[in-house]
Amino acid sequence: MTPLAIILVEADPSVSDAFQAFAQALGFALTVFETVDAAIAGARPQGTGIIIADLATDADIRRLLTWRGTLSVCPAIILLTAQSPALLRGRLAGTRDVQILRKPLAATEILDALRAATDGRGSA
Repeated sequence: MTPLAIILVEADPSVSDAFQAFAQALGFALTVFETVDAAIAGARPQGTGIIIADLATDADIRRLLTWRGTLSVCPAIILLTAQSPALLRGRLAGTRDVQILRKPLAATEILDALRAATDGRGSA
């Protein structure tokens, strides 16, 4: 079975390093981009892949969702945010396959989100 492919959009190198260790321990393939623009330019998501993105602005979130809509496959997205999840959910109403997690996070929250994102996608 192919390992779960995760695309991480994260500007903080220490957080990226922690996710790298987390993904490696779980046997996931991880590709890291520092910005949403870098991810849009270089990421090639697979159908069972997941994008985990720590995006600070609504504009970055909109760019990510717009880009995802242009792909032939539609990867699940886990948004990490300091914003109010309730407000963000309201702004994203009707958007499919997007989970919102409020920072700071516990490892179990990420694991639960990964499990939920991969249900029915054939991985995890």
